[in-house]
Amino acid sequence: MAPYLDKMVFRILNCAPIHILWVSILMSEVGTAMIVSGMSLLFHGEIRQDFMATGVVTSLVVTLLVVSVMLHVMRMLQNRTNELQLSNATLREEVARRKTAEDTLHKSEERYRRISENMVDLICLHDPDARFIHVTPSVTPMLGYTPEELLGKRPIEFYHPDDAARFNPSYKKVAVGKQDDRLAYQIRAKDGHYVWLETLVKPILGIDGHVVHIQSVSRNITERVEAEQALRRERNFTRELIDSLPGMFYLIDQDGRFQLWNRKFEEITGYTPEEMAVAAPADFFQGEDCATITERVREVFTQGYAIAEANLVSKDGATTPYYFVGQRIELDGLPYLIGMGLDMTERKRMEASVLQSNEVVERAMRELRHSNSFLEELFNTTHL
Repeated sequence: MAPYLDKMVFRILNCAPIHILWVSILMSEVGTAMIVSGMSLLFHGEIRQDFMATGVVTSLVVTLLVVSVMLHVMRMLQNRTNELQLSNATLREEVARRKTAEDTLHKSEERYRRISENMVDLICLHDPDARFIHVTPSVTPMLGYTPEELLGKRPIEFYHPDDAARFNPSYKKVAVGKQDDRLAYQIRAKDGHYVWLETLVKPILGIDGHVVHIQSVSRNITERVEAEQALRRERNFTRELIDSLPGMFYLIDQDGRFQLWNRKFEEITGYTPEEMAVAAPADFFQGEDCATITERVREVFTQGYAIAEANLVSKDGATTPYYFVGQRIELDGLPYLIGMGLDMTERKRMEASVLQSNEVVERAMRELRHSNSFLEELFNTTHL
């Protein structure tokens, strides 16, 4: 009952516990004095001073000892209380921090889950030996596998045979050299066909500086590769087509620079591709032919069409008669001259031969006419 009364008094008086302690000691002294007085009356029939003094001193000594012990205990309790309060405050702060961190982590995981489930690129995490330890769900629409089907396996197990030998050291190079690497290769899908991927491989370092994981980000580039291959086939076909032409083929821009030519052009002129790239049409002619060709090129860009006959001068100084034709076309909105040159050597030879034959025939005809005139005169003379 006493503790409850003390607590009640403490609440009523709103005093510190030490004050309550001194009040309790005072009340205890008063009670001791009353008890000693009562005992003196009981045993001696009167209140004796010596008996009272002895009782009071004894009570005071005992009280002081009790007070000393209680004060020590109270200091210990107060110190312990302070420590517990500080620990409780620290614990509450730690709990709050952990709760905040858990909420942040949960939100981050949820964001990452949503991003990884809806992203097109394939993101994977590998151990230093390149084994899959995490695969995003985008692997299913890209390759047909589930993430679980790839865990514990290595990418090389799915490489095209042509790419396995070339790209097998890639992950090892990243793990050892601790540098990023980018590669394009074919990988086998679940249904057996191959898909072109472009992958960025990046090392993840631990606090000790060693590679603890390898991250790879892959993108499907099949359409791009197929488009490049189709364009390459088209270019090769175009190149083979113009190289098979019997004459000189050329494509000239409006600045008078060769943009395209066939192998026949290089063979006839003796110029290298590097020299052709900086040459102008007039560089292959001399004298009046140079001015003629320059004028005909201008006509093509202004009037749309032109022809010319001129002697082509090769790098070694040899001249060859050529017949040139040019026409204006537009590519990507820009005007170009496209044309061909045909060797006129055989034609010139044939023309010269025909001309010589004509001269022989004409001379024979003259002689024949002269003979006819002589015969006529002889006939007339004999007839007379």
